Amino acid sequence: MVVRELRLQVAEMRNQRDIGRCKARIDSLLLEKIGVAIGDVIEIIGNRATAA
Repeated sequence: MVVRELRLQVAEMRNQRDIGRCKARIDSLLLEKIGVAIGDVIEIIGNRATAA
């Protein structure tokens, strides 16, 4: 079953070179749960909305 929305908590980047590069690191099991693949664009909503 594919979930259309998932609530996650943002953590500090472990790899500082990824900051500002529009990348999100998400566990592969969660990717499968929301029906997206590596390279897909996702929307991240917090205080502001952004894409990664």
